[in-house]
Amino acid sequence: MMVIAVLAVQYPDEEINRFENSEITVEWKRVPKFNDKISSIKNISDDTLIAKNVEARFFYKFLKDPHDLRFCDKNFRLLQTENYMRYNFNVVVQNSQVDSLREKTIDFLIEQKLIYLLEK
Repeated sequence: MMVIAVLAVQYPDEEINRFENSEITVEWKRVPKFNDKISSIKNISDDTLIAKNVEARFFYKFLKDPHDLRFCDKNFRLLQTENYMRYNFNVVVQNSQVDSLREKTIDFLIEQKLIYLLEK
């Protein structure tokens, strides 16, 4: 079982997925878990965010508070749907009236079921 699990995170389906609505466009794909690439998140501008080689739950924590990457909610536990999977994300604002790129990206992560909150 462990060999199958390791193979699944090391050789993921690297299909590019796309989410688009009137506010943001997100392209994301799975990347191998074990590689020599460093995880990084860059806020290129007010309307573009790029994350490379990150777990969805880490990306969520960064979006919530980039200075404190702990998830501190006594009532909920933060989980990732595909455990141990890493992703590349490209997020671009579609509409100049979007007030928070971070909030819309958090909404995307939850809506696409990449992460979820489990009540304790």
